[in-house]
Amino acid sequence: MVRLIALVVTLIISGLSFGIEGYLVERYVISESPYGSNAPVEKEYVTKKGIIRESEKGDYKSTTIMVPSKGGIKTITIDHKTKTYTEMEMPSGMILMGLMMMAIECPQGQANPNACRIKKVDEMVKLTGKSEKVGKWKAREAIMEANSMMGKSITKLWLVKDPLLIKAQEMTLSFYKKLAYNDPKIAGGMGKNMVEDVFKSLKKFLKKYGASVKEESFGPMQSKTERVIKSVKKVNVPESMFKPPKGYTKRSIMGHMMMPPGGSR
Repeated sequence: MVRLIALVVTLIISGLSFGIEGYLVERYVISESPYGSNAPVEKEYVTKKGIIRESEKGDYKSTTIMVPSKGGIKTITIDHKTKTYTEMEMPSGMILMGLMMMAIECPQGQANPNACRIKKVDEMVKLTGKSEKVGKWKAREAIMEANSMMGKSITKLWLVKDPLLIKAQEMTLSFYKKLAYNDPKIAGGMGKNMVEDVFKSLKKFLKKYGASVKEESFGPMQSKTERVIKSVKKVNVPESMFKPPKGYTKRSIMGHMMMPPGGSR
């Protein structure tokens, strides 16, 4: 009887620690522009339910939660210093544009999906023949070019065949695929078959070339963003992480935008 009680207690305690299976990816995000630079540390929890990003810079810490919503994506942005948060729903296309452009080629300035085609896996990147040590990984350098309505963009990637990192990025793709199906402008405009083919192609890319451990992209005003992965591991993510902590106050989007990060003016 004593053993039975002990077993039940153990199972209950173990059950409390259960969560949603996923991956924790830690990275540095280095942004440089004519106005200055920052290098926050970012933790990203990737699950099939959603993605959680925790960012720290000095004493300022924020969390962004992304989950599917009807017709797109819902984001919850939490400011831990002021103990406030905002909620916003938007079309998935605002999040997926860069990813889709990796797999789709459209004539410059052309927004009609019928004028676009899905790239072959070998067309997605061009290997430069160079390699670089990124953390514990020896990564191959590649260049990705994409056309969009804004013009041509160029991103440098450093690719590695790390099984755990590939699984984490496959789970990210599964989540983004769900977002694409949620957005009628993507699923309806491209057609579900094309959406399916895009994500199949991206998974084939991961299998052949590996996962990106470092990315370097250039934006407007000569700004540069570099994302470097520090580590990846499998984790269980508690359900409680997908909502604001108790005691935090909800704010309007406009009120949040007028308030500087971390407190009052």
